[in-house]
Amino acid sequence: METFSRLIEDAGALLGIEGFSPDAGGVCYLAAEEAQISIIDCSEASGLILITADFAGLDSDCDEELRFALSSNYLFKATHGATISLDPDSGGLALSIYLPIDALTPEMLVERIEAFSSVMFKLRESIDSRTFDVHSESDDEEDGNDQFDIIKADGVSAKVYPSGDSSLIVSVELGELPEGSAILRELMTGNYLFAGTAGAALALDEDRRVVMQQRFWVKESAEDDISGRLAVFFDKAKVWKGKLILGGDEQIPFSPLDDLIRV
Repeated sequence: METFSRLIEDAGALLGIEGFSPDAGGVCYLAAEEAQISIIDCSEASGLILITADFAGLDSDCDEELRFALSSNYLFKATHGATISLDPDSGGLALSIYLPIDALTPEMLVERIEAFSSVMFKLRESIDSRTFDVHSESDDEEDGNDQFDIIKADGVSAKVYPSGDSSLIVSVELGELPEGSAILRELMTGNYLFAGTAGAALALDEDRRVVMQQRFWVKESAEDDISGRLAVFFDKAKVWKGKLILGGDEQIPFSPLDDLIRV
């Protein structure tokens, strides 16, 4: 946790926060105008850190808001790389992103936190005003360009989008969105802390079809690691595709974050 602690302390100094440091569990909290942001050290298991926050409450009748959130997730265009999910405990929306700790400087972490806060503000503003135009939110050109390659594995075809930060976004189309509120909540809850997706994100594309997508950071020394993570990704995609075919009746196993970050 030493690298994480040093990163947090140096980022805190840039933010002008005295004594900004993680607790014994490797978690630190940052109070923002939009929400309380948690920054969690997952580096020992996966080389990643997780930034997450609950940012908006929802009414019981919120299908339109959930569709907007799933559409905003698509290729991370409207979220600056983050994923919107549904907190099963609070019933509100959360925003989460994981980042490779080795690639982060304190300055980069501060930039990511500021971008994360900005995304939360825009999303909350859209939800509060019921302005569900995803294209108006998609002003981040870093992610999700229109150029892609196709790869196939175990009978599953995926699109691979290059990104400008030494990463790739892999996306698999799962099928039509079934009718009803239950499947919307199931998909969004699956995104929460990536517990039902093993690190991937569920989204709706421009044709309102469900997709699963994941960002993979490219390292020359980590080809085997990426292959293993891709295998998990394709396996999860097949499980969710089966669920959609059954109209949302199949149960998806959910795993604690500590288990997920080891894949």
